[in-house]
Amino acid sequence: MNTIIRICLILFYTQILYANQLIDCYRFNDIKCIENILEKNLQNPKYWNEYLSDYETKFGFIQNKNNILVCNKSEPQCKLYGIDNNKLSLISSQKALIGAGSGDKQFEGDLKTPIGIYELTSKLSSLPQKYGHYAFVTSYPNTLDRLKGKSGSGIWVHGFPLDGADKFNTRGCIAMNNSYMKEIENKIDYKKSILIISQKSIKKVKNSDLSILLASLYKWRYAWINSDFDKYISYYNKKFKRFDGKTLTAFKSFKTSVFNNNRNLTKKIIFSNINIIISPNTDYEKLFRITFYEKYTDGKHHFNGNKELYATIIDNKMSIVVEK
Repeated sequence: MNTIIRICLILFYTQILYANQLIDCYRFNDIKCIENILEKNLQNPKYWNEYLSDYETKFGFIQNKNNILVCNKSEPQCKLYGIDNNKLSLISSQKALIGAGSGDKQFEGDLKTPIGIYELTSKLSSLPQKYGHYAFVTSYPNTLDRLKGKSGSGIWVHGFPLDGADKFNTRGCIAMNNSYMKEIENKIDYKKSILIISQKSIKKVKNSDLSILLASLYKWRYAWINSDFDKYISYYNKKFKRFDGKTLTAFKSFKTSVFNNNRNLTKKIIFSNINIIISPNTDYEKLFRITFYEKYTDGKHHFNGNKELYATIIDNKMSIVVEK
């Protein structure tokens, strides 16, 4: 984004008095002065609370998904939601069948349906009759599942058996009648959809929690850009584990070396397509899955790709439990 566009955005989203302050900042200093003011706003929960007033945040802050399929195991029932212009709408709901085992899935063969957030990784047709006409393959086990030592695979959302046999044994999958599966197949792009499986009804996410997480995310980024290691590492939970199993102690040692080697390099870090979605779980009262696309460069190293965090909130601050 060039300088002119940046200033136009500033003038559009701020009051006239504040805009005059920004202009004076630029007039007496340079564009870096304005960038510093923008950074402070991105790190302010009040900014995000106002920004979120235009969003429907029942399940979180969602920027690049078109549909959410929410399955409540206690009913059991699945609800399909659509997202359009930041607004969430209920498209349809349907009774479902889940695994015979109660609680969260732990291992292969326990017949339990997992709890958490999952991608729909592919759509299948021309299946054996016991899966109905269509099935969506889920990303179970997700990053959090693997770090907790959960095993198993092949968790699908599929139809009822075409011959009616073995109807109540889903072996951990989610099954719904075939006409409804056809309706879902017609209405969603699975690549832009997400599946949330909960044990009970999900409480509406508070904008205040999302504002804390978004502001913290940019404070964490700012500490990273400025090689402020102590500030950066303060956003990690004592129980933190990286996707490869590194504990907080090992991670701190690794990051200390990285920060020391890159301390004198000018870093540029851009986050886009941020999604913060409440993640049903059995360990935390509030756990959020945070995903975003990251562009990183410091002149020597470059990274463009998707990032994933699981975080809770402690003392009005993001606390990262898992990072990938």
